[in-house]
Amino acid sequence: MDIQNKRIPDDEFARLRQEVLTQWPTGKDVDLQVDYHKKMPESRIFSKKLVAAKNARKTLVQPRAGVPVIEEHIKLMQYLEKEGEADLLPTTIDSYTRQNRYEEAENGIKESIRLGRAMLNGFPAVNHGVAGCRRFPLPRRFRRTGCGPGAPDPLRPGNRGSGDRSGSLRPKDPPGDRRSRFPRYPSVPAAPGWHGG
Repeated sequence: MDIQNKRIPDDEFARLRQEVLTQWPTGKDVDLQVDYHKKMPESRIFSKKLVAAKNARKTLVQPRAGVPVIEEHIKLMQYLEKEGEADLLPTTIDSYTRQNRYEEAENGIKESIRLGRAMLNGFPAVNHGVAGCRRFPLPRRFRRTGCGPGAPDPLRPGNRGSGDRSGSLRPKDPPGDRRSRFPRYPSVPAAPGWHGG
């Protein structure tokens, strides 16, 4: 396979994008909303927070977290921000969604509601769609969503992801740093500028 790092033609991108968006009903509500993202304050842009922390030689705390029910996920994010003193707030996507198995993720949401506990190992953002994800209150710090390293490419059937976590950095906390109270480490995405709103 010949792999090249080059831009694909706009018409091919539009065709592939439409193919991906039809994989689950919430895809019909997706709009790039460039203005929304351009208006996002710099303090909420993940890549800029990383650059600032690197320049200041500061270790950031970014716990990994995600639960299937929106209301519970909002509570979790608020807890991590207030009590966990997280510098960056995560939204870890569940395994079914990372594997493009949206029907099983939907069943996991229903079972989680029925049983009153999380039956998925993360947040099924595709199933909740843009409207569901926009219910998250914007925190003081930063909110990121994404599948992270090892996620499959929805445009290549059969690509189930590598599971490789080589894009994560796990530095030791400085002695006496408040972060040393937590058994968490920051995670840096493999691709510079990878962030979401």
